[in-house]
Amino acid sequence: MRLSFVCAAKGKRTLTIWAVIDNYREQGPNGPPLVSISLMWPSAMSHAFAVLATLIILLTPQLVPATQHHRRITGDLAEALGAVAVEMQVPIVGELALPLPSGINLPEGSGTAEHLLDSIVATSPGYSWKWEGRVAHVYNRRLLTASANFLNLQLESFVLPQNVAELYVTLHNALWQCGIPKRIANDRRCRVPLGFVLGGLWPSALEPLRLTPRNKGVMSARRVMLEAAAENGQFYSIVVFPHATARTPEDAEFAFYHWAWHPLSDAAKPFPSPFSYYDRRFRVAPDILLRNLLTPLVVSKSPNAKLYITVDEHGKVAQLSIVEGQIGKRALQSIRSWRFKPYLLNGLPAKLVCELPVEVAADGSVHPALSKVRP
Repeated sequence: MRLSFVCAAKGKRTLTIWAVIDNYREQGPNGPPLVSISLMWPSAMSHAFAVLATLIILLTPQLVPATQHHRRITGDLAEALGAVAVEMQVPIVGELALPLPSGINLPEGSGTAEHLLDSIVATSPGYSWKWEGRVAHVYNRRLLTASANFLNLQLESFVLPQNVAELYVTLHNALWQCGIPKRIANDRRCRVPLGFVLGGLWPSALEPLRLTPRNKGVMSARRVMLEAAAENGQFYSIVVFPHATARTPEDAEFAFYHWAWHPLSDAAKPFPSPFSYYDRRFRVAPDILLRNLLTPLVVSKSPNAKLYITVDEHGKVAQLSIVEGQIGKRALQSIRSWRFKPYLLNGLPAKLVCELPVEVAADGSVHPALSKVRP
C-alpha cells in the first residue's frame, strides 16, 4: 500500500489534505481513489499533528484490503493458482511438486487475493505462500531447497531483456547451459556466457510485456523471476517438479518441460490450464521418449521429418500426426507398431506426448532421430 498527500493552507485554522491511496494489488484499472478532508484546529495546534491525525483517519479503513468479485475456482493446485492470477490480476510465481493437491473448490463470490491464496494453501499440505513485493510466491517447502531445483542456481552476469518473451527464452537457455540436465545436482553457480545468443520459441502473448534491460549481476534464477514479475506485473509462472525432493538430472529436466508462463490478460478467457497434461498427458523431449523405446531400431542423426506422437500408459502408440516432412501410410503403420516401456511418474504409468524427429529412408523405413532442437 502506498499513500501520497498534498496539503494546502486555507486561512489560519483550516488545512485541506488531498490523499491518494494506491493499493496496487486490489485497485482496478480505474486508478486509486482521491480523498479530500478539511480539518480545523486551534491556532496552537501544530500542522504536523494535524497531518498525522489525518493520515490515521485515512489509513484505518484501508487496513482491510478491498475485495473484488471472482468466479468459482476449482481444480488442482496449478489450475487454482492460474485462476487466482487472472481473476485477481496478481502476478504469481509457483514452485510445485507432484502429486499436485487436488479437489480445490472455492465458490464464486467476493474476496481478496490474500484470502483466496490462504484458502488454497490451507488445503495444500506442505505448501506456503508470501508476498515478494507485489508478487505472490507459492512454493512447496521441501522443494524450495531441493538440490535439483534449478531456480536455486546463481546466475552470473545475467542481463534482463526488453520483454517477458525474451526473458522466457533467455532464462530457459541460460539454465540449460548452466546445469540442465547434466550438472544441476552439483553446480550451484553458473556464469551466463557473454554474447549469449537467443534461440527457441516463446509464447507470442508474452511479447508486449515490457521489461527494463539491465545487468542483474549475481542473482538466483528464482530472484530473476520474482523481480521480473514485480516490475512488469502482468504475467504468472508455475513450474512443476516430479516430486518435492527433486535431486536428479531427470527431475530437473522434467520440470524444465513443465514450466508454464501466461499473461494475466488471459482473464478475458476461460481459466487457462497452465499445462497440457491435465488430460493425463505429459510432454517430454525426444531423448526422454527414446530412452523407453523397446522396439529395436537404429537411431538416426539425420532427421528429415517430424511427428507428434502420443504413447499411452501401456507403451503403445496411441496417436500420430505429421508436423513436418512427408511420411507414407506404410511408414506410419510401422511407427504404430513401436513399443515403449511405460513411463512411470510417482510409481504410476503416464501417457506421453512428444514432437519426435524421424528419418524416412528411401526404402520407406522410418527411424527415430535425435535432434538438438528441443520442443
